[in-house]
Amino acid sequence: MEGQRLLVVQPLTPELQETGKRLICGDSSGAGAGELVYWVRGKEASFPFLPTEPPFDTTVVGIVRPAAGSGKRKSRKS
Repeated sequence: MEGQRLLVVQPLTPELQETGKRLICGDSSGAGAGELVYWVRGKEASFPFLPTEPPFDTTVVGIVRPAAGSGKRKSRKS
């Protein structure tokens, strides 16, 4: 696991509310603090790192990006 980056991930509900315990995940996506990510658990957690297979139970495999125009606009007061 030398040289592998680890992330602390908080699982969320579909409503983006915290649920469950935090996870320590391998990082295959280059995610940063505060980003919404997709993670996998189990043997598949080592697949992004092939041909090596670090002993990860969970790995971040993607960063969730909002669809264009789906975000809420903030109003500015003049």
